[in-house]
Amino acid sequence: MREFLALKGISQSRLAELASVSQATVSRALTGAPGKHSEARERLLTYIQDRIQTEGASLTGSELVLAAFRRVWDGSDEHAALIARLVEATAGFAGPGPAMVRTADGNRKGP
Repeated sequence: MREFLALKGISQSRLAELASVSQATVSRALTGAPGKHSEARERLLTYIQDRIQTEGASLTGSELVLAAFRRVWDGSDEHAALIARLVEATAGFAGPGPAMVRTADGNRKGP
């Protein structure tokens, strides 16, 4: 959620207004504090998820990768290293762009 606020350049108050919830709901969701208004929190999360899905296509490749990383990373160095290894393990997979392959000496080589 912090990433969403930063990416959109909006405040907690503005997000609350857009999602039709209180600013306190946004604050509780950001801190992970238990809330007594689970419907409001669900409305907030649904709003953010909908915006990510509809606007995700407008993100650049690096923004998409960074956003995915931030969603799954628990903040620890160990977890970051694991995620990095997983990403690097995909180096030989072909996607919509030119495939990168790892050479015998461990370097990456494009087409």
